[in-house]
Amino acid sequence: MASQTPYDRIQQLINLLDMTPSVDQIVKFLSKHLDPFGEISGVSWMTLGSDGLFEYNYISGLRTRMDPSVRVSISDDNAVSQSLRMGKLQIWDMREMYEDYSDATHRSELESFDSGMAMPLTSKTVIGCALHKPFADLVEYEGYFECIRLVLAQWQARLDFGATTIS
Repeated sequence: MASQTPYDRIQQLINLLDMTPSVDQIVKFLSKHLDPFGEISGVSWMTLGSDGLFEYNYISGLRTRMDPSVRVSISDDNAVSQSLRMGKLQIWDMREMYEDYSDATHRSELESFDSGMAMPLTSKTVIGCALHKPFADLVEYEGYFECIRLVLAQWQARLDFGATTIS
């Protein structure tokens, strides 16, 4: 079987979105198909609550569910918060993150991942990802990740405004 190209993965995502999936189905799909090298990713769908804290609504690709006591604020100085505040895709080296944020929660769950990524979809929704490849290997795929982010953002906007399917 031939391996899938990143463009094949984007087309599969568009096909999935046309079937009106649940957010949980999207997160599970991304966990299996987001990584351009075909590895499983840790994916979480996060929303910003009215209290300024992120809620981890759906998670896939990690060993356990996120502890509800995890409290991440939009005002925190971290890549996910910055990504949502700027409305811009962020990719970072997970190893450097742990040096900068030595008190990071659930570190043991993420130790097998080398890179992290945040994809903001709306002003209150961001997808957080943990990937196995080093940051340097993923930078050349930034356009691919940005395309996925834009497809999902368009889907979310259409869902929010009751429009037709993405295709």
